[in-house]
Amino acid sequence: MIIGFDDKTRHFHGPPDAALTQNLLEQILSRLTAPVVDVRYQVIDYKLGKVGKLEILRDASKLPYAVALSIGDRKRINAGDIFVRHGSQVEKPTADELMALQLEGDTTDRSE
Repeated sequence: MIIGFDDKTRHFHGPPDAALTQNLLEQILSRLTAPVVDVRYQVIDYKLGKVGKLEILRDASKLPYAVALSIGDRKRINAGDIFVRHGSQVEKPTADELMALQLEGDTTDRSE
C-alpha cells in the first residue's frame, strides 16, 4: 500500500503524517489482528515527494488471519471475521477459499 495519494483522484497530495511509524502500525495491528500481521513500513522518495510504503509480510504458517476486535456500528466487523481480496474488492472468503487458507496454514512448516 502506498500512502500519500488521494483515494478518489489518485493524485499525489503530500507525504504521510510523520506520526505514522512502523512502531505505531505494529501496535495497532497487535490489537486488531489474530495472529498479528507482520508489516514493513518506510517513507520513500517519489518523483513528487515522499510517500509511505506499507508492505504486508505474509506468513503462511499464520493463516488464516482474522479480526481480533469487533469494530463499527452500521458496517460491523466482528472478532473472528476473515477477509480475502477478489480483484479490487475485499470480501469474506467462500467456503472453499476458507478451507484452502486453513489447509495452507495447517500444512506449512512452522519451523522455517
